[in-house]
Amino acid sequence: MKKFLAIILTLAMALSLVACGGDKPEESAKPEESAKTEESAKTEESSGADVYKIGVVLPMTGGSARMGELQYEGMKLFAEHYNEAIGGIQSLGGAKIELVLADSTGDPATGASEAERLINNEKVDALAGPYNSSVGAVMQPIAEKYGVPFTVTNCTADNVQMTEGELKYTFRPNHSNSSNVGAILDCLAFLQEKDSSVDLSSFAIIYENTDWGNSCVDTYAAALEAAGYEMKICESFESGSADFSTIVNKIKNSGAGFIMPCMYVSDAVLFMNQYTEYGLDNALIWAGGGILTDDFITSVGDLANNQITLNGWCVDTMAESNDPELCDWLSERCKEDTGSELNENVANGWIGVATLIQAVEDAGTKDKDAVAAAMKALDLGRDSLALLLHAYEGIKMGEKETWDGSGVMQNQNIYSAGIMTQIVDGQIRQIYPDWSGNPLVWPVA
Repeated sequence: MKKFLAIILTLAMALSLVACGGDKPEESAKPEESAKTEESAKTEESSGADVYKIGVVLPMTGGSARMGELQYEGMKLFAEHYNEAIGGIQSLGGAKIELVLADSTGDPATGASEAERLINNEKVDALAGPYNSSVGAVMQPIAEKYGVPFTVTNCTADNVQMTEGELKYTFRPNHSNSSNVGAILDCLAFLQEKDSSVDLSSFAIIYENTDWGNSCVDTYAAALEAAGYEMKICESFESGSADFSTIVNKIKNSGAGFIMPCMYVSDAVLFMNQYTEYGLDNALIWAGGGILTDDFITSVGDLANNQITLNGWCVDTMAESNDPELCDWLSERCKEDTGSELNENVANGWIGVATLIQAVEDAGTKDKDAVAAAMKALDLGRDSLALLLHAYEGIKMGEKETWDGSGVMQNQNIYSAGIMTQIVDGQIRQIYPDWSGNPLVWPVA
């Protein structure tokens, strides 16, 4: 009996060892299988599953929200086109562009905080934005501190690209305020020649108290005075103003020949209505801003007709485009997504991200220093995808003096320049530098 029990126990132990695997050694992977696994990991790492993350800081709420929405539309459409039609960033094995959006609210402190969060928490490879010059001015030192490539979209105030030290990571493909001076002065000279009965010898400037507004005064008002125009009034206001009546009455009594408003859309709508309500007949030469959106045109109706403004882009530019079909797709998608025609904000979103991605393609790496060096070395011609929506001669980053020679902007597209446009039947049409394509209505009825 004991012998029988011993046999039973021995069998049970043996079965237990088999069930648990016992001390049987595990099978080693075959050398060729290990090599395949390693190669597969490498392929996956460099495949289209990889991404290039761009932290986008734009005003998605607040007074500049509409411009932020439109600028983001330009960035999104470029990323979609590049990811799907081109197949992603070719020099990175087809890595896809990923936009990580943060809301600046148009506030410098919020924009700075969001930029740091994107860098430290989201681990973005680059930054883009932020529309408002005041936000761009505080993001610039953050990009330089962390060594992150930063493509400035819009933010036309000269000081965004100015610093005492060397700018290594901050670049602006679109125009600056100083780039616009020539367009304004040439336009005024042309208008005066067109009809000398309209007095354009003096002006009033009304501007929002922000970096952009102050830069308009520092650049445009100073340039006009230097050219011999007399400044009658220079009035600032806080963005989101509830009433312009006091300023309007001052302008009415000043005898100014023309008015240059520097304001965003909600303020522009209110000012235009009160300008009409108080019976002003001074010519209006706008400094861009809110008048460039469809919202202004639909809000003020017929009052928008024939208004003349500084601009960074116009639909007429697409007549010179190297890819009309792509332009048509962009136009349709923009209207479908935002309810708006293409405008300067969309175009500047496009050129900003497109310029950055071209630098990444040239660098062939996500290394931030290499991408920044590639941005500095860019020399793109008219056939560049980045210039699909702009009529610039090219994109080349370099030093560019301010209009009065008092300072130097670094990493500014040396070919960037403003144009002058007029609202005709609800469409923004170019009148400078090429006047021949569109009939100019002057004086404005």
